[in-house]
Amino acid sequence: MTPPATPPPDPNPPDRRALQDWQRFWQDAGIDGCTATLPPAVAASISGGWQALLSCVPPAMRLLDVACGRGAILALARAQGFTEVCGVDLVAIDTADPAITGGVDAAHLPFADQSFDIVTSQFGIEYAGLVAAGLEAARVARHHLWLLLHAVEGPIAAQAREQLEQLGWLRDEEGAFALIRAHASAPDASASARLQTLRVRLVARAETAENTTLLEGLWHNIGDMLNGDASRAAGMVSELEAYATRLSTMAAAAPTADETQQLRARLEDQGWQVEIRGEGQQPVARWLLATRR
Repeated sequence: MTPPATPPPDPNPPDRRALQDWQRFWQDAGIDGCTATLPPAVAASISGGWQALLSCVPPAMRLLDVACGRGAILALARAQGFTEVCGVDLVAIDTADPAITGGVDAAHLPFADQSFDIVTSQFGIEYAGLVAAGLEAARVARHHLWLLLHAVEGPIAAQAREQLEQLGWLRDEEGAFALIRAHASAPDASASARLQTLRVRLVARAETAENTTLLEGLWHNIGDMLNGDASRAAGMVSELEAYATRLSTMAAAAPTADETQQLRARLEDQGWQVEIRGEGQQPVARWLLATRR
């Protein structure tokens, strides 16, 4: 498949720090990086949903996955017999997959109208602005537009917001980031005592938390530091700061039900038939499935 042309410069480029942090994430992540931390039953349901969609269309169709990460949807499509697949992402991912091209903004796709039979995205297109990027994806889609979207009121976004609060508490109220850096560069008895106190504070915070993953991980890492294993101490704060950046962008990108309905209305005005799945009180995610009439 012909690779995309170089897109024009974006007049409103994304935050450079966020791009760097997401690039580091995808360099280390597995192909299923955006679903790997979900409960296994949820991840399996998502994978099964994609497989069901792909099995209903001829594998000779050309497919584009927008905000593709390391190519999870491309792999599912190939497993179903698709050969004409292409993935684009804003970050430049070092991958051996020649079908993936980095540096492509989902809101400014470098493809002609209706270049692909199917356009997909999994937890990605909303980062570029759901309505604008959704309409751009529809522009290059000939037959089908399948989007799996975060839901702002769902548990994934709620977890992101809670962990952002935890990170803010650690950085601003507990001074944890500065303390860890100080101990990493020049460990002493005073810093060790303060880290012990911080571990106690982490346990108390975890007792009232809905999600304790971040707190438990930091508790264990500080314990390793205090036991003389400082191998990860120097990079621990940088990892926490990068994680906060990723959580912030995800929490900000997660669409509301109204925003998803806005995209639906715009697509229907353009002649698409649109179905939204996953409505309810606290959906894990929403599917927006559109077909040209």
